[in-house]
Amino acid sequence: MLIWLTGLLGAYYLVNKPLTTGLVLNGIKAFAQIASAVLIVAIGGGLGRRLLSWLQLNKLTQLSIQAAVGVGILSTGYFILGSLIGNLKLLGWGLLGVLSLWLRRDMLLWLSDFSSLGWLWKTTGRFGKIAALLLGFLCALTLLASLAPAIKFDALVYHLSLPQRYLAADRFEFVPDNMFWGMPQLGEALFTWAAAIAGLQAGVLLAWAVGILSILGTAGYTAERLGADAAWTAAASLMGGYSLADALGWGYVDWITVLYGLGVVVLLAEWKDRNETKYVLVAGVMAGMALSTKYTGGVVILASLIVLIPDWRTSLLFFSTAGISSLTWWIKNFLLTGNPFYPFFLPAGNMTPLRLALYQNQPAWGGLENVFLLPWQATVNGLEGASGFSASIGPLLLGLGILSIFPSISTQHQQYRVRDVAIFLASGLLVWAIAGRLSGLLIQSRLYWSLFPAAAILAGYGFSRIGLLQWPGVRFGRIVRSLILLILLLNLVQVFAATVRRQTLQYLFAGSNAQEFLQHNLGMYALATQAVDELPEGSRTLLLWEPRSLYCLPDCDPDESLDNWATAGDLSNDPGEMLREWQTAGYSHILIYISGAEIFRSDGRLSAEDRQTLDDIMAAMTPVVDLQGVYSLFKLP
Repeated sequence: MLIWLTGLLGAYYLVNKPLTTGLVLNGIKAFAQIASAVLIVAIGGGLGRRLLSWLQLNKLTQLSIQAAVGVGILSTGYFILGSLIGNLKLLGWGLLGVLSLWLRRDMLLWLSDFSSLGWLWKTTGRFGKIAALLLGFLCALTLLASLAPAIKFDALVYHLSLPQRYLAADRFEFVPDNMFWGMPQLGEALFTWAAAIAGLQAGVLLAWAVGILSILGTAGYTAERLGADAAWTAAASLMGGYSLADALGWGYVDWITVLYGLGVVVLLAEWKDRNETKYVLVAGVMAGMALSTKYTGGVVILASLIVLIPDWRTSLLFFSTAGISSLTWWIKNFLLTGNPFYPFFLPAGNMTPLRLALYQNQPAWGGLENVFLLPWQATVNGLEGASGFSASIGPLLLGLGILSIFPSISTQHQQYRVRDVAIFLASGLLVWAIAGRLSGLLIQSRLYWSLFPAAAILAGYGFSRIGLLQWPGVRFGRIVRSLILLILLLNLVQVFAATVRRQTLQYLFAGSNAQEFLQHNLGMYALATQAVDELPEGSRTLLLWEPRSLYCLPDCDPDESLDNWATAGDLSNDPGEMLREWQTAGYSHILIYISGAEIFRSDGRLSAEDRQTLDDIMAAMTPVVDLQGVYSLFKLP
C-alpha cells in the first residue's frame, strides 16, 4: 500500500508540478538572505549579552537593548576595517564566521530570551491576542515587501545605493558625487555587511529585523510596568500609522533610530529608579548610536538634557559617552573633507558654497501652528509622500499618549515614571518644532522617529488610566480596546492594499521578474536605468534632475540634491562650455529627467534662459533613448 501511494504521488507531481524551478531558486535565495540578516542581528545580540549581562529588565526589552548595542559596535568595527583593508565580502564572511564561533553561547542565551514572548501571549486576554495577531500579519506583510526589490526614494538615493557603491569598490571610500555619503552611516555599514554576505536584499531584511526588535522591546518594557494589554497597546501605537508599519520593508534606517530611542528612554528611566551610573553610561552609548545612524536621530541627546540636568556629573558622563560612540563618523568626514559635519554648515569636499546654499536654505513649511500644535499637526495632517510632515503616524501615539499626563489614582512611583518619559518626549518635540522653522526639510516626522518609543510608552500609560474611569453604564476600557483593534485592522488593510498594488506577491510567487516589478512601481525610471545599464562598457552617465541611482550603479552619478544643472550653469551658461566641462569630468552620456526639469521650470527654479540652454545642449548631443518625453538619454559629442 505504501509503495502504491508513493508511486502515485510521484507520478502525479511529476506531471502536476506545484513548484517551478524559478520559485524554488527564489525561495532558497530568500532563505539565505533572511538567515544572513538574522545571523548578523543575533551576533550583535550575543555581543550585547556578553557586555550587558548585568541588565535587569523585561527580557524582551533586555534583548532589544543588547542587540542595539551589539550591532552598533559591529557596524562601526566593520566600517573601520573595511575602510582600512577593504575586501568587504571576504571581511564580511570572516567576521560572520569568527564572531559566530566566539559568541555562540552568548547568542544562544540571547535567543532564549525570546521565550518571554510566549509569556506575554499567555498572560494577555482576548484583546491582546487579537492585537498580537494583527501586528503579526502587519509584520509578515512587510517581511514580504523586504524580499522584493527596493522602490522607496531614499533607499534608491543613498540607504542602499551607498552600500552598492562600497561593494563595487570593495571598500568603504569617499563617494564625492553623493553628498549623503557624509551622513552618519551606522545603518548603511550594517546593510553593506549583510549585502556582502547574501546580496543587497539582506540589508533590507536586517532593517526589518531591527524594527521587530524595537516593537518587542517597547511592548516588553510596558508589560513589566502596566501589564500585557498595555504592552500590546504600546506596540499597536507604534504600528498604528501607515508610514511606520510600511517602513519596515523600505530598507531605511529609521527603525534603527527607533530601537536606539527606546534604549535611551528606558535606560534613563532605570537610572532614575536604581541610581546606578552604568545605566546612564549605556544610555549615552545608545544616544550616540542614534546620532551615528541619522543626524536627526540624535534628537534623543537633546531630549535627555532636562531629564539629566539636575545632576551635572551624570549629564557630563552621558554626553561624553554619546560623543565617543559617534566619533567614528565625525573623524571620517574630517579626514576626507575637512568638515566633520559634512555635508552641512561649511563648504567642503564636493559641497561648494552654491550647493550648500541650495540644499540648506529651504524655507520653513507651514505657519506657527506647526510650533504650538506640532503633535496635532503631525498626526492629523501627516500623509505619506505628501509635502510637509510626509508621514502617516497614526492616531494612537497622540490619542492615548495625552491621557497619560492626566492625574489618576496610580501610584506615586508610576507618576514619576510618566513624568520623566513625558519630559523626555516634550523636550524632543520642542527640538522638532524649532528645527522645522529653520528648514522646511526638518519638519518631516520620519526624522524624529527616535522619539516615538517614548510616545508609545506614554500611550500604554494612557491606556491603563482609561480603565480607571467610571461612568454608569459606560465601559470605557472596552470602547478603547475596540478602537485600537479597529485602527490596527484599518492599517493592515492599507498595508495589504499597498502590497497588492505593488504586485509584491506576483514577484515573489508568480514568476514576475525584478525588472517587471521595478517597471510596475517606478515606471519610466526603471526603463531609464535599464538603458543606462545597457550602454557599452566604460560608459559613465551623469543624471540631471534625477537623484535615484541604485539601479544604474556603478556607471552613473546621481543628481542627489537636484543641483547638477545649477552647479554646471554657475561655472558657465554657455552650452558648448558646459558640454566640454562634462566631457572633462569623464562623462560619456547624460540622462535627463525631462519631467523633473519641467517642474523646476514651472516653479521658477529653471529660468527661461536656462531652459533655452538645455534645449541647445540636447540638440548638440546624440539621442540614444527617448522614453515618451519623460526621460531622455544622450551621448555627449
